[in-house]
Amino acid sequence: GSVEQRLISAWAAFAGSRYEEAVAMSSGTVRGGGDPRFYLPMVHAFVHLGLPELATRELDHATHLPNVTDEAKVILKYHAAVIHLAQGDSRRAAQLFQEVGESSPGFRDTEELLSKCRSQGSKIAKL
Repeated sequence: GSVEQRLISAWAAFAGSRYEEAVAMSSGTVRGGGDPRFYLPMVHAFVHLGLPELATRELDHATHLPNVTDEAKVILKYHAAVIHLAQGDSRRAAQLFQEVGESSPGFRDTEELLSKCRSQGSKIAKL
């Protein structure tokens, strides 16, 4: 099938809680230097499988690939930041949200999430 159909299938597997299947469908494409959009169903599946560190490592790796556009890098960094924030690493999340905000001002809810990171960070600092 086409790339679009394969991407839809990977998201469908993810939506159906078939996380291993979503990973399998996506990893072949990204390993072969294919469409970086396949990183998203793959890493979100990793999070659901209890592997958030693997998810953020994959996203970090993806942002350094030559075939990844600046636009795609913004999206990948945003997703990595969201995962870091969910895992309680507000410092790393803030760093990534900052990069996203600099590359693409007004991207999604970056500003809102960045202030959330800062408030979490200050709470931690006060403890």
